[in-house]
Amino acid sequence: MKISIVTVCYNAESCIDETILSVINQTYNNIEYVIVDGASKDDTIKIINKYVKYVDIFISEKDNGIYDAMNKALDVCTGEYVYFLNAGDKIYSRETIELIIPVLKKEYDIVYGGHVTKYPNEEIICKPLVFSKIEYGMIFNHQSVFVKSSIMKKNKFSIDKLSADYEFFFNQYLNNASFKSEDQIISIFDPNGVSSMNKRLIYKEWMDISLKGRFSLRKYIFLYLRWLVCILRT
Repeated sequence: MKISIVTVCYNAESCIDETILSVINQTYNNIEYVIVDGASKDDTIKIINKYVKYVDIFISEKDNGIYDAMNKALDVCTGEYVYFLNAGDKIYSRETIELIIPVLKKEYDIVYGGHVTKYPNEEIICKPLVFSKIEYGMIFNHQSVFVKSSIMKKNKFSIDKLSADYEFFFNQYLNNASFKSEDQIISIFDPNGVSSMNKRLIYKEWMDISLKGRFSLRKYIFLYLRWLVCILRT
């Protein structure tokens, strides 16, 4: 089974090296590695070129944001599953992909696990939330989920919102896609990304996406109060 791993980046010279190494040092061999760079102006491209023999597809050109770059990657991926690992994030261990393969071979549409959030002075293990919570927002980290490529290619990300990943997964939930939660740590997550730094907008988008898909007064009150609390804290 071929797994397509995608890294999108822009001006990531400070962190792209560790991300790439976590991919090319995997014990599982049938990996297609795709890197999409947004025409970086720092030394990101220079660093990527150090590992070019391990990269199957490398694109460097201007884009319209992170999800546009992800969509470009989907156009060229040939693996049976696709896994997004953005610059600054890392695969948890050298054996991570090898350990998840037996589950992927069972042909679930979406397989997800836990992640470690790495702060300067501590690391926190984060497990996925109860599946029913998908009605209220992301229940797993996007760097810890594998999706059938055939599904992703037919349902590409919106490029006009920060929560395009939640929109994708919530729509798959409404379409009765098969989800499988695994008790396995998949990634080490950098909490300094764009989404993490814009919680107010993220919660508002989660509310809009969720209520548009399936409205209930109880859910509306919960989502509105969560968004309001976020506003008051920032």
